[in-house]
Amino acid sequence: MTGALITMAVILILGLVLLSGRGAWLIAGYNTMSREEKAKYDEKTLCRRMGTPLLALDACIGLMVLSEVLDLTWLSWLSGALLTVCLIGGIIWVNRTPGRKK
Repeated sequence: MTGALITMAVILILGLVLLSGRGAWLIAGYNTMSREEKAKYDEKTLCRRMGTPLLALDACIGLMVLSEVLDLTWLSWLSGALLTVCLIGGIIWVNRTPGRKK
């Protein structure tokens, strides 16, 4: 459970940094682009688009920790299903609009 709490804290911090629009160095594909390629993207929008799913995943992990603390099997299954939905939905949502400048 300690590992899950540490993971939650790290994901929460990374999600908040990205949501504030200042964590572009955390996005691997964007981080490796040349300056000309980076100029095609709105950095703040891209960061916010990456930070939102991280916060949703953090909430799902929080439900998993809560299910362990309360010893509720059904909550564990629900949090696992929500985690899967958040992962798939987050991947689709992040890739849907890449944050290109108009």
